[in-house]
Amino acid sequence: MLIASTTFILCIISAIVVAERKDNIQKYEHRNITYTEHEKNQIVKLKQVAKHELDMPFMKTDKYLISWVRDNPSDLNLAYQKLRKYTTYRNEYGLENILEKDWTDWNRRYPFAVFGHDFNGCGVVGLDVGSWDIRKAVLGNPKEFDKYLDYALEYVYKVVYDSICLNGTAIINLHGYSARQHGCLQCVSCYAHFIGNLDTHYPRIVKKITFINTPRIFQQLLRILIPLLSPHTARAIETFGVDRSEWQRIIRSRIPHEILPLEFGGTKKGKTNFEKRN
Repeated sequence: MLIASTTFILCIISAIVVAERKDNIQKYEHRNITYTEHEKNQIVKLKQVAKHELDMPFMKTDKYLISWVRDNPSDLNLAYQKLRKYTTYRNEYGLENILEKDWTDWNRRYPFAVFGHDFNGCGVVGLDVGSWDIRKAVLGNPKEFDKYLDYALEYVYKVVYDSICLNGTAIINLHGYSARQHGCLQCVSCYAHFIGNLDTHYPRIVKKITFINTPRIFQQLLRILIPLLSPHTARAIETFGVDRSEWQRIIRSRIPHEILPLEFGGTKKGKTNFEKRN
């Protein structure tokens, strides 16, 4: 009798604990996204202290601010300082209008594309970096190339924001990598700038950055850059060599093969239209 009573009491206590735990998880304004009561309170506070910096409608949404909160869970002031740094950069370089500019010529020479969504409904982007003549860009028109990279990040963020997820996947194909086109000192500086901007200005935008056909020399470069990144971005990076069977198996376990071009491990035939994405 005593055992039965004790079991009954423990069941009631467990039910109360579970109920309280559920109360601390608030349903997000977008599907499949949840946050805790503490995170909700942090978002409210961040909106208050950053009200002058949040000058675009999307910036005032919980979906936008949750990533800043989660990237700095124990320091709201640090989250605000990072957000302020991004908005300053955004205003200084005119990012609010960057998606309206015609980048067709740059798209053709330095292609990237939105393939669709993974099995969880999150955006998937492919960058054919192996075909990019980065040396030519950084030596010929470095400022405009930097703006193009900013455009790419803003576009990718828009894709993620419009999906049901907080982050997405980027597949970077390095087939065709050469020391001359990709390994110059200015090229390395460009990689650091791009990954640094991704990490600093778009916290937690990626759940995976998958490098395929990665030469050993580039893997060595990544080993130098990764310790400089936030823990989330550092964990998101994965590299695969030229063994297609290895990286294709991993990619297809996450993303429908029919939306991916052949060179990215899928079965979609025909030339990928990297230029026309709108």
